[in-house]
Amino acid sequence: MSIDIHGPVCNCGRRGCLEVMASDQYLLTQAREAIKAGESQILATFNQDGALTPTAILSAARVGDVTALRLYDELASHLGQGIANLINLLNPEKIVIGGEGAVASSFFMDRVYASARQAAFPHLAENVEITIDDGREDAWLQGAASFVIERFFEIPLSE
Repeated sequence: MSIDIHGPVCNCGRRGCLEVMASDQYLLTQAREAIKAGESQILATFNQDGALTPTAILSAARVGDVTALRLYDELASHLGQGIANLINLLNPEKIVIGGEGAVASSFFMDRVYASARQAAFPHLAENVEITIDDGREDAWLQGAASFVIERFFEIPLSE
């Protein structure tokens, strides 16, 4: 799903895909650019060997690094836009955000909520719950199963 047609090129060849705009890849790319621009001594310290990691960016945010916090804010805005698109298209009852980046959710979830609610149709946004995966590995499976079960019971049975 493209959220910025002028954004960076994704692995799929398109520009501004959610995957490249709201991921660890985005954080790392933007952090490296900030380091080159001299914006963060803390991030530069973590990058001394050239092996910057998402964990290092999270550590920088935890100690209040303004650049790391800004990067999470940007990521959250992009993720919120993607979620708004899902809300507008699918009208889900619940959206669960998961993955390795969810450990940093305290730095971006408020912005995700705000961005999603601002960009989604108001009557749809007010009815959707946006949560963080609680760590259970089968959360995606439960969601898929509930979708199938719900659709099964919507289909009219023929005589």
